[in-house]
Amino acid sequence: MRVFPSGRPSGLVRPILSKGWISEVFVSLQGEGPYIGVRQAFVRLSGCSFGCAYCDTKHAGKRVKKADFAGKKAINPVSVAAVIRAVKAFGPVHSVSITGGEPLEQPEFMLGLLKELKKAGYKTYLETNAAHPAALKQVLKYTNIISADIKLPSATGRKAVWKEHREFLRLSGKKAFVKIVVTGSTAEKELIFALRMLKKVSPGITACIQPDPALGIKGALKKFGPALLKGILKDLRVTPQVHKIAGIK
Repeated sequence: MRVFPSGRPSGLVRPILSKGWISEVFVSLQGEGPYIGVRQAFVRLSGCSFGCAYCDTKHAGKRVKKADFAGKKAINPVSVAAVIRAVKAFGPVHSVSITGGEPLEQPEFMLGLLKELKKAGYKTYLETNAAHPAALKQVLKYTNIISADIKLPSATGRKAVWKEHREFLRLSGKKAFVKIVVTGSTAEKELIFALRMLKKVSPGITACIQPDPALGIKGALKKFGPALLKGILKDLRVTPQVHKIAGIK
């Protein structure tokens, strides 16, 4: 069995993989973006080459030998069938969130997983750093909702990926909304640049500004109030990480 290495995926379409690297599978309430509060099954894939400075799931950044399936251990790589069984055990959910790590660094496994979830009648919700448009092409038809993180270099501590973001959003179309994490290091002009980019590429998109916990909603409004009130986007929101406030996953 060929396992896709952690890192940027190639643009080649490769065979579907029946097994992938998982960090954890659990059920909880969505705590971010416009779907805050809905009950979801979460499938957190492991491995991410981006490594944002503000990442709150660093445990999923690297591949590990054992995955946590709602308190039970599974040996990686885990089969699609095992993931589907775990999700079904949670009962009715709004959707299944495929998150990470970075899911699109395992596109062949993602393709098999998303196909089976759709076949089982689930709505699929992809959480991604929006930096892998070639991988998105392979799985797009099997996704219902795409939560695309727009990465500000001042917040992530990494170089900009504006070109990848633009192409990703063009492909995503109306399936996507975006989240933009802002921190105390984020520059106002950088946020304005991102909002104008969104307006040009996808003018009707929903954009959620998400302050990191150290900055908070109050700090974000104080620092970025003028930028947020410029009226650049029609649907612009400032939303906290509700799951952090509630003390849940």
